[in-house]
Amino acid sequence: MNYFIKKIKPNNVSKLYIDTINHNQTKRFIKFSKLGRSTKSKKDLVDYIKNLPSNEILYGVFKRNVHLANFKLTLNKNYITIGFLVFLKFQNKGILKKVFPKILNLKVFNSKKYKNLMLGVNKRNLNAIKLYKKIGFNYKKNSKKIMFLKIN
Repeated sequence: MNYFIKKIKPNNVSKLYIDTINHNQTKRFIKFSKLGRSTKSKKDLVDYIKNLPSNEILYGVFKRNVHLANFKLTLNKNYITIGFLVFLKFQNKGILKKVFPKILNLKVFNSKKYKNLMLGVNKRNLNAIKLYKKIGFNYKKNSKKIMFLKIN
């Protein structure tokens, strides 16, 4: 597995990233994609990266030097929220399943402060739900929109 993870910088914004953010499927599930102008430009993405709140970290998943996907961690009081974006060309190839153990090895997950990893899920996104279950997430009690994974 030649995948590696690094924090996203403005110079990581590529045409593939822009095309994925602007795709109709992405707009259904990614909050940033829905907000503001209907079509996001490179400048919009660069500004987004530069202006992330201090409790949010945006990472990229790379294989060799190819940027395949992103995930964002939002650090809350005692849990972390995660959101994934696999670029169009690389969807349905099992990338997140393969790289998920590396995500859990990131330094932020070593803190005893955080008890759960949470994610929001759209009940219509069946592929995502299937993946999340495979990597260990379960639905939060009385919810069909929130899944969690115990991390500490």
